[in-house]
Amino acid sequence: MTLMDQVQKEGAFISFATDSLKALETRLQSMMQKVFTDSAVSKTEKDMLREQIRSLSTLIVDLSKHRPAGLTKAPAGSPVEGEQPKARKPASPPLSVMAEKFVFADRNKSEDTRRATRKTVALFIEAFGDMPVKQITGTVAGEFFELLSDLPATHGKGRSGLAIRDAVAQARERGQ
Repeated sequence: MTLMDQVQKEGAFISFATDSLKALETRLQSMMQKVFTDSAVSKTEKDMLREQIRSLSTLIVDLSKHRPAGLTKAPAGSPVEGEQPKARKPASPPLSVMAEKFVFADRNKSEDTRRATRKTVALFIEAFGDMPVKQITGTVAGEFFELLSDLPATHGKGRSGLAIRDAVAQARERGQ
């Protein structure tokens, strides 16, 4: 092999390597852009979820102010008419009923507010069930906030259909 042949082979290799490195750089830049875009979407979505949590917290506080009376009087002529009524806890309606009554049916609320609250309530019910509002404590709200904070930005936008807790567990496994 002559020196000229060797220089041509090395030149061809350098040309091939340069083209490959340029293609790799382009792919890496594309991937970095996707990561940054996904992060921005994720942050925006998390901010929206935080706002929905605040709305839900306000809803829960508002609902607790409108609970039904717990004591009833015995009808006249009944065998227990003269007895003191026993204090009993009023039945607490489930979150879905109270949300329907005080948010979804309220035409003074904007459509965006009703839609956002409906999504938040649906996520809450998926995660914890349709709990009576009296059982929704700060601890439950905190756990819900943690779930929403760890929920992937793509949850509910595809066909995967994963339950909220499964989606969060999967995201945590992936380190997202």
